[in-house]
Amino acid sequence: MGRLFLFLRTPSQEQYRDENLGANLRLLNSQGELLSDFATGDSIKDDQGFLAFSARAERGLYILRHEGEEPREVPLYVYPELNTQVFLVYNRGLRFETAKIFLPSINFAFSPQDRFTQVADAALTTLQQGGDFFPEDAMNKLLIGKFEDPMLGFLGAHLLLRQKSLDESYLWMVIQNLKELVSSSPDFQALEIMACERLGRALPLRPFDQPPMLRPGLEAVLRLSNEYPELVPEKGLVECIATRLYVDSPWTSWNLTGICEQLYGEKGILDEVWLASDWLATYLKDAIQDKIKWKGEIDLKELARQVGVPTNLVVNMYEALGGSSLVDRLQEWGDDFKKISGIGPAFESALKNMGIRTYEDLAQLGEDKIEEVSSALGRFANRLLEGDWVNQAKNLLSDAFQETGDE
Repeated sequence: MGRLFLFLRTPSQEQYRDENLGANLRLLNSQGELLSDFATGDSIKDDQGFLAFSARAERGLYILRHEGEEPREVPLYVYPELNTQVFLVYNRGLRFETAKIFLPSINFAFSPQDRFTQVADAALTTLQQGGDFFPEDAMNKLLIGKFEDPMLGFLGAHLLLRQKSLDESYLWMVIQNLKELVSSSPDFQALEIMACERLGRALPLRPFDQPPMLRPGLEAVLRLSNEYPELVPEKGLVECIATRLYVDSPWTSWNLTGICEQLYGEKGILDEVWLASDWLATYLKDAIQDKIKWKGEIDLKELARQVGVPTNLVVNMYEALGGSSLVDRLQEWGDDFKKISGIGPAFESALKNMGIRTYEDLAQLGEDKIEEVSSALGRFANRLLEGDWVNQAKNLLSDAFQETGDE
């Protein structure tokens, strides 16, 4: 058995407004069954601006769900004899970007002044900002502290992997130490394949049925799944959340809109679950339009690699959007004029109904055609000239030509 501990607090007692800090917050098991709504049972509330929850828990995955204006879920793992500690600030709502997660011994008492806590804060900031430098003395504290708290080791290993000059034997020693501490952890699995990739070793291709808690680990798994699809099972949890990740924190969390019920139901994830991924559909249509314009080959695997999602997701989205018929429609429709400042869907339709369907068509408008288009726009006649649409189209053509040349 391990323990799960959740602590919410306001920045100060003065900023507490008699709010329910745990409102819309739920704790679920891996099957989606409600374990706590933080209103009864083991949860402890105080009128001084904090909420604490603590309970013994079996080993495994738990989900922290927030059903407020920004619905999201966060994976939490409990390990034998370890205390999974989660800290969040409440300031007019839960601030997930402030989240901190530790894995100390079950008998460890948290202290915000602890030397490991402070260096962990710095490590999380560096991970979130994408930095590749971390002071050597702080790195040593993290890696020494992994024996008291494996999460410190996870943070340190991620930072080691970002270093341009890497002591390979030292990195592998850290990975092996973590293997002895929490080998079955998805966070360890992710680190192990990242280390093997960096060191040129054979990757351990175990499927990720559950996501790592640290987002850089999950993103590496999604990226590698384009080359090794067995890493991300089709229609599993990891594939399901791949296009729904929040990026405001180094911790994995995802938007649960549209998948709240399907994700844990007896029937499993619905085949249509990825259809809610609007950004992926938009990206795919834009990418195909570019390929059509420059007569490039439509390589779905390459498109998936460019955005770091499983190829299967892009293939499914391509088919859902119509497959080859999508290509035909986009070819007939022309370029995306909405990339031009001042042109929205209505103006785009008006231009294309007049036979102006590509950036080249727009860029080559003569005075007579400009007058004709302006007249057709009625009370918006001045938009074409004032918005400088012709020169914007020329710039887009120039940029696209330059990118093609660079390739």
